[in-house]
Amino acid sequence: MRKLRPGSIHHVMQKVVEAGGGLEAVGAEIGVSPSTVSRAVGEPETRPGGLGVVYLDTLGRIVPETAEPVANHFASLAGGSFQPFPKGNNAPVGFHNVAKKFGDVATSYGIAHSQESLDPSRLTHEEAVKLRQEVRELLQVGALFLASLDQIIEN
Repeated sequence: MRKLRPGSIHHVMQKVVEAGGGLEAVGAEIGVSPSTVSRAVGEPETRPGGLGVVYLDTLGRIVPETAEPVANHFASLAGGSFQPFPKGNNAPVGFHNVAKKFGDVATSYGIAHSQESLDPSRLTHEEAVKLRQEVRELLQVGALFLASLDQIIEN
């Protein structure tokens, strides 16, 4: 597929089509022709791009992997970010889990700014990648903890 401007609905649709298995697979799942799906990924100068929200909702329910690019796009427009829950983890999460993950982030950050680092004055690329993963894990555990609290409140 051609390179599209990151952040555009066309770029999001390109990611959706890739996650959904291609033009034919996405079209078959939502009951439209591959050419209609192709137009949704079209260049902004020549085509309006995008698919209707109902189609995206339907596709996200059938092929859950296609929902993530859409969630990322709209979360970014709203000034936030999307953080999915880890798959297959429905066990309640306590604050101790959050504290442990926070400790992991603090430890990695401390090591990155210690004499063990190649450059203690700033994060190296590798340290930033590791720290980003640690923060993502912290956010996931935090979101699961929040879901556990919501479940207590709702029941």
